[in-house]
Order: sequence, then C-alpha cells, then structure tokens
Amino acid sequence: MKLDSANYYSLEADQKYMSVSQFEAFAHGCEAAAYRRYVTGEDKGEESTALRVGSYVHSYFESPEAHTVFCEENKESIMTRTGKLRADFEKADQAIKAAENCPAFMFFMEGEREQIFTARWLGVNWKIRCDVINHQKKYLVDLKYVKSLSQYDWMTVYRDEQGNYSRIQSEQFSTPKNIKVPFHIIWNYWQRMAIYQAILLAATGEVYRPIIAGISKEEPPDIKILDMHNPEALEAEVSQVAELLPRVLDIRKGKVKPTNCNNCASCRKQMRQQGKCEILTAEPFVL
Repeated sequence: MKLDSANYYSLEADQKYMSVSQFEAFAHGCEAAAYRRYVTGEDKGEESTALRVGSYVHSYFESPEAHTVFCEENKESIMTRTGKLRADFEKADQAIKAAENCPAFMFFMEGEREQIFTARWLGVNWKIRCDVINHQKKYLVDLKYVKSLSQYDWMTVYRDEQGNYSRIQSEQFSTPKNIKVPFHIIWNYWQRMAIYQAILLAATGEVYRPIIAGISKEEPPDIKILDMHNPEALEAEVSQVAELLPRVLDIRKGKVKPTNCNNCASCRKQMRQQGKCEILTAEPFVL
C-alpha cells in the first residue's frame, strides 16, 4: 500500500502500518480503545476542539492550499454564524502571526512539509509524517501548539525498591508518585522523537536531529525551539519501545485480549451501550 496525504490516516493504513500515535495509544493509553480505533475501526473517537485548532495551525504552516482546504472542510467549526472566527481559532491566528515574526522559528520551519516515510523497524512496518524535514541540514521538526511551553504539570510515575522511576507501572515499578514535569515530558515527546529518528534512519540511512518548534496558547504566545538531540535519552526511549512493542503486536493480531481502562470516553461509551457500570472498593485515605 503506497501512502499519501489522502489515505495516510485511513483504517487500512493503520491496519498495515504501526505509527507513533497508534503505538502510544496501545502502550500508554487504553488498550481496548486503541483496538477499537486502529484495528476494528468501530470507534474512531470524536475530534476535540483542541485537536481541530492544532490541525488549523499545522495546515497553515503546511501550505496555503492545505490551509484553504482545511478551512473549507471545517467551516462550521471555525466560523460563527456571523462569519467571524471563533475565539480559539482567532487566538491561533495571533499565535501564527507571532511565530512568523520570529526569525529563529521560521529558520527551523525551512524544509519539506508533511513528507511521509515508511520503513521496517523492530520487525514491524511503520509510517511517519514529518511536519518539517530539512534534508540538507539533516533535521526534522515537530510543530506543537500547546497550552504552555514553560509551565510544569503533574505526572504519575512509578518507583522501584532502589528508587528508580518509570512511566510504566509494572511488577518492578509498582509504587506511584506524582511529580511536576515540563510539557515535553508529560506528552512523551522524547519517545515520539526517538521513533521518528529511528524510522528516518531505517528509511534513508541518515541521522536527523529532532527538534520541537513550540507555540503556546498564552496571550501573548510563547515561542520556543527545543533541541531533542540527546543520543542517550533517545536510545533509552528506543529500548522502551522495543520492550513494549511485542504486547502491542499480540493485541493487534488477536493473540492477547486488550485491557479496558473503564475510564476513557471509548470505554464509557461501551459501558453505556451495554448497560454496565463498575463496582469498586473505596480506597482509604493514607498520607
């Protein structure tokens, strides 16, 4: 199957190729919801306003043609009945203008836009779509339009008996602990960029420097360029992907039954359709 912009996000493409979003949905989200979305296609989920606004910003930096098509296809979501931009999209326009006035930001936006790459890696066919890739200077850019680039948010990690931490709960890492981390940690961008770099290496034979070009939703917007080129950190993420991937593949193939989290929108929808609810034992309050 040859991928292009028209079929990249199709169910057929998701069934034939692993992607960063699909891997994250299985490995770090609800397995059952991921199965219903990427394997059976029975529950694709509803696109939130935040995702739609992010796509609005991405389409602008992709090309004028792509932005025009996006705006036409999403006109009801973007415009009010009086023909004005809705508040979230008006704020996005201001953020775009601020980014265009930043020479450093625009420097890193130089390159090919939305290029698709496929490669076999860790025994699986993968697909990626790069926001910006500069083949001459050997860097790839992931464009992010997020709440804040400087604010730290709470994240749950898990500790073992030696005091080491992991994002993934397991028999070894079983003690939960809440810590405050920056946006690129809480959204697992190290792993995302590690996969991008690995797929590009498999596809081209070249090592590309991963970079995040970030714009915040604050007023006025914050703009930051985040260099993610840390070989040790990226290699650690590759090791975790290799560790988690076998279970993801077994679920996709039907060899292992996916676990329902019973908390996400997809699980709640299933329970409402089936007339089910959870019966739990209340946990005591312990300091």
